[in-house]
Amino acid sequence: MTDFTLEPVADEPLPFDPITHLPVGDSWIEQLQETPSANTIYLEALEKDISLVSDTPNVPKIHATLNKKVISLDIETTGLNPWEYQILVCSCWDLGVPKADMVTFAGWDEEELCVALFAWIEEQQPDVILAFNAKFECRAFISRAMLYHINAPWIWTCEWHDMMDMLGGGWKNGLTGTQPSGSEENWLKFFFNEVKPYTIDECFEGVREGRLTEFIIRNRTCVQGQGDMYQLLQHVAAPGPYYVTEEKPSAARIDEWQAPGNVLVACEICGAINEQIRGLSDRNCWRCLSALPQATDENIIQEQARTIDYSVVGLTAKEIKAKEKAASEKK
Repeated sequence: MTDFTLEPVADEPLPFDPITHLPVGDSWIEQLQETPSANTIYLEALEKDISLVSDTPNVPKIHATLNKKVISLDIETTGLNPWEYQILVCSCWDLGVPKADMVTFAGWDEEELCVALFAWIEEQQPDVILAFNAKFECRAFISRAMLYHINAPWIWTCEWHDMMDMLGGGWKNGLTGTQPSGSEENWLKFFFNEVKPYTIDECFEGVREGRLTEFIIRNRTCVQGQGDMYQLLQHVAAPGPYYVTEEKPSAARIDEWQAPGNVLVACEICGAINEQIRGLSDRNCWRCLSALPQATDENIIQEQARTIDYSVVGLTAKEIKAKEKAASEKK
């Protein structure tokens, strides 16, 4: 196994050392003073103007008591087949800790990345590993454990929960059908009105230019999104005190949720939506780890009603595309 070294890339270094999770660069001391975390992403590494602003969520996200240690994770690879691709990025969020404590492993040396990643998961001793299309992650981990001779019994002892199967309606109940499960993008938009900050093409363009920053930021967004969806699912499925006997408008729910001081604010650096407490300003953004603004009446995010385009109701996907094309040609 070779020692890990970062290949120099002009003007745009990697934001992470994949083994220590420390940022790479001369400004590390300053960053440590501003944000005392070993898992810091600092967007200065991009050295270019970017926009990572997500749309406003419709409702606050649920924090459910899961009674199990759940690790939400997602990997980024250079392709689809294990015998052809390389793993470049993997973020992991223990749903029992704040979202800003999410850990990201990234680098060009796949063996070093996998050794560090597998050791971290082993140390956490999770009961559940959560992913969207979890078979992809499981297959990647098995193949890399075999390739690099890494002992990883947790791959078989953990429960694997697939958010895609759950949302497809067939999880643990034997139901089958031909309805699409939907993409992660579909469900993030549906539940939280969130949009991933980079396209896959933009991430691959960054890789071709020697950068992983776009992949890291997109990857962390995926991990937090599926973790939030999982907690929401556990909340609505839980018996006892979590059961809601009377339907209430979502605006009323937000009022109740905000009563103890919980509010939603947008990060001023990357635009990600964060949970904040009134009167506090010592929390960090889950995506870029910048300091969050203090919640005020001016910057607290309120509910937005979900809009439906009734002009396309009843049309097939092909008909909708034709309608949109005809509309664009008229402009």
